[in-house]
Amino acid sequence: MGMGSPSPPPSAASSSSAADAKAKEKTEVDDIIEKIYANMSACHLKNKNWKRALETADKALAKNESNYKAMFRKAKAQAELGYIERAVKLLEELKTKSPADAALADAELSRLRAIDRERERANNKKLKGFLTRDKGDKKTETEEVIEHIQSARIEEVPDDEPVASTSSA
Repeated sequence: MGMGSPSPPPSAASSSSAADAKAKEKTEVDDIIEKIYANMSACHLKNKNWKRALETADKALAKNESNYKAMFRKAKAQAELGYIERAVKLLEELKTKSPADAALADAELSRLRAIDRERERANNKKLKGFLTRDKGDKKTETEEVIEHIQSARIEEVPDDEPVASTSSA
């Protein structure tokens, strides 16, 4: 027997290849699960189940932060739930990370900004004159009450006048 380089024991070689196979299998499983979550998010968006769409998009992004479809779906769900600022921030981030999806993100951003402007306009319309109108109305009501109180006079009946009796004698 010669003194050559020692070869690793057969069990060590097989265990490292088994670990590689398991890691490869795990990444394949994670990849499939990520796609399932992303597709579930799309289904929930179609069914207008915004909360579940957000949850499943988050799960897909937890598996792969570079899943731009899941990122877009998360932004869309956030916007539908009323978190427009968060959605805008996420869409801006999507534009920088994925220039290929920039047109889609821009279209959604313009839609969200239009919705935000309309909500702001409706809110301003509701609050328009809120402080001045109420002040003026209350002042008028107060003046009316004061005038009513001042016009109501209590008549005093003197004690020395005889009170007419109802009985006849």
